[in-house]
This record gives sequence, structure tokens and C-alpha cells, in this order.
Amino acid sequence: MKPQEKIVKFGDFMDIAVVFYKSLGIDALASQGKRNILENIFQVSIFALGTGNLCLAVVLEVVYLIKSFGIFKNILEITALLPCTIISTASVIKIVTLWSKNAQLTAILQQLQDMFPQTFAEQEKFDIECYRKHIRRVILPCALLTMMTGVMFNCYEIFKSIINYIRTGNFEKTYPYFFWYPFDDQTNWVYPVIYLHQFYAGYVTVVANITADLLLCCIITQLQMHFDFILRQLLEMVPRGEPNDMRCLKQLIQHHIMILRLSDEVNDVFGIPNLYTFVFASPIICFTGFQVSIGAANNVFGKYILFLICQLLIVFAVCYHGNIVVDSSLNVADAAYGQEWFQASKEYKKILLVLITRANNPSTLTATSFVTASLKTFSSVISTSYQFFALVRTMYSDG
Repeated sequence: MKPQEKIVKFGDFMDIAVVFYKSLGIDALASQGKRNILENIFQVSIFALGTGNLCLAVVLEVVYLIKSFGIFKNILEITALLPCTIISTASVIKIVTLWSKNAQLTAILQQLQDMFPQTFAEQEKFDIECYRKHIRRVILPCALLTMMTGVMFNCYEIFKSIINYIRTGNFEKTYPYFFWYPFDDQTNWVYPVIYLHQFYAGYVTVVANITADLLLCCIITQLQMHFDFILRQLLEMVPRGEPNDMRCLKQLIQHHIMILRLSDEVNDVFGIPNLYTFVFASPIICFTGFQVSIGAANNVFGKYILFLICQLLIVFAVCYHGNIVVDSSLNVADAAYGQEWFQASKEYKKILLVLITRANNPSTLTATSFVTASLKTFSSVISTSYQFFALVRTMYSDG
């Protein structure tokens, strides 16, 4: 690493996801003891306001869907509403689950931060720049595309009304989402309040849906970095039957055990959010793809295209990083077997065999005990989505 280059910090891996989390009222990098009372009250207030508003939005959206079900002209109108209802429900579950496990998540991030290489020499050994670039290639496109989708859904109606007012002098009071209200929502003083309520609910939905997955990808990249470091150290070791060989091997084994334990804790924290990512992915992709394929109105076609791409990208990112965990952990076993252990002591060989045996049982990224995230899982999600899509398309054609 060149002297003029800056030292990569732990926050460089986590900054975007952590900022999104803070906007929801969850500070994943700071424990309760490190914040004063006012900061704690502020964080709890932001969380309660955002989550409460989103829960209210979900209820109003479901009521609207139920009340309007009998008067929909066709299945195209139903499938236009369902993706927003499904994803907002999933976002509520994700944000509440992660808030309940925030202490455990903070502990995981603190351990990763403590293990993070701090000097130029250490960062060269970890090849840290490679992983930082990977984070930027994954996080930035996902974050930008998600925020673009949120802006399209939240701001399209108000911009359309403003343009129409400039052209014709008539301001249409339309909203970004379909909610049921027990009062007249077209009065002048009610309109800005309701629009702000829907705008904030849309923001929390988008951020809660993407942030858990982005933070998970950041953590998995950190685990991959440590697995690969252990791999390189094993390949570089040339045991000669000396006492120092055992000391170096035991240090690597302790490092390996710590990463495996962190991997299990990550599954415990993100298991339920991952499960809902996969459970809701197929119907969301199906209904959104149906809107695009049938030919949604020109004024909303762009929104559904962005929404579809965004959902596909999120599911792919989680599944891809699931593959990374498996491959990185298995590579440790290959590296241990491939090192020049022929001249090592018998004790060294026995311990190395234990490492190989353990590393051959790969770490996985799971959605509780039901689903293991991998590219094969992504293929299954796409296949299921297409089956739903074909069914809905047939119902639409017959109707």
C-alpha cells in the first residue's frame, strides 16, 4: 500500500447502511451506554414516529384494498396495489425485528470493528482495498436505485399536480398511494398533512426494506475478508516441526473459530428479515412484472420498471453474498490441505486435520431454518415468480 494512500476505516464499509439505519431511529454502531439521555430519547422518538406512521399506513392500505375489492374493474388494478401493500408489510416486520435485536447487532459490529486491521501493514495483508471496492460496487447501485424508486413513487403525483396547475390553473389533489380515510381527504388543509403522512410512510418502507439487506451484505463482506486472510496465511505457512509452527496455527484457528461464531450470530439477527425477503420476493416480482408486461399506464410505467429492477437486485445481492459465505469458508479447508504440512510435527498435523474437518462444514447465510441464501435460491425465486406470473396472466386473459 502506498504511503500517500489513506488508511481504510471500518466506517468506510458501513457508512451508507448505518446512515439509513439512523434515519429510522436505530443506531447500530453505538451502544445505549455511549449515548446521553437526550440522544436516546431522540432515537426512540424517531423510531416510534416512523414505525407507527408506517403501521398506520399499512392498516389504511389494507382497508382500502378490502373495501375496493368488489369494485375493481379487472385484475390489473388489483396487481397495481398489491406490491406496495406487500412490501410495506415486509418493511414493518424487518424494522421491528432488527430493532428488537439491535443490542446483538451492535455487539457483532463492535467485534468486527475490533478485529478490523488498523495499520497500513495489516491492511496490506488483508488486501482490504479489494473488499472496499466490492462494497462500493454493491452498496452504491442498490442504494441509488432504491432511493430513485422511492422518489418516483413519493413525488410523482405532487409534481404532476404542480405541472398541471401551471398549465391549466387546476390543482388536482392526488396522492402517491391508495389509502382509506374515514373523512374527506380533498380539503385544502387536509391534503398537505395526508401527503406528508404518505411520503414519510413511503420513505420508511423503502429504507427499512433495503437497509437490512445492505448492512447484511457489508457484514458478509467483512466475514469474507477474514476467511480469505486465514486462507492466505495458511498457504504461506511452511511448517518445519518448530514450536513457532504450533503457535501460528493456533492463532489462525482461534481467528477461524471467532469468524464462525460471528457467522452464526449474523444468521440469528438477520434470519427473520431474510425469510421475509424471500417469502415476499416472488409475489412482488410477479405482480410488478405483470404490470410491466401487460402495459401499465404511461404515467406509472417507469415506476414499476424501477420497482421491478430494485427488487431483483436486492434479492440477487443477498443470494450472491450467501454464495460468498459458503465459498470463502470452504476455501479455508482447501488452503489448509494445500499447505506444505509434510515436515510438520504429528501434533501440528492432528490440529490441522481438525481445522480441515471443521472448515469442510461450510458457513451459510440462512433465512431461519427454512431457506439457505445462494444463487440456487435466487433461481428458485425467479422460477416461482414466473409460475405466479403465468397464473395471473392466464386469469387476466380469461377475464
